[in-house]
Amino acid sequence: MSAYKDLALSALTAHSTAAIKIVYPPATGTLSARDLAIHPGPESPWLHQVTWLRDVGERVVLPPAGNLDTSRVGFLIVTADSAEAAQDSLSRLADALTLSVAP
Repeated sequence: MSAYKDLALSALTAHSTAAIKIVYPPATGTLSARDLAIHPGPESPWLHQVTWLRDVGERVVLPPAGNLDTSRVGFLIVTADSAEAAQDSLSRLADALTLSVAP
């Protein structure tokens, strides 16, 4: 999904791996939809955190006119036992993400 970019995949620790996705809009405009169908909790314990930086109705501006502060919509943090499992979880989140902008 083009609205999704990897920020980093952490190094494997003795207990787990964490991965972070920064959520970017598909284009510059006014955020018209922002939803993630999967939520942190007992049904998805691998989803550690969902943080939204922009609300629906706010303007998002991608580079070159914008910068990291104006382009980021949010970020997601997952944990897993391996880097591969963490990437699989991020892929599940990409499928569960609704994100759109109006010009």
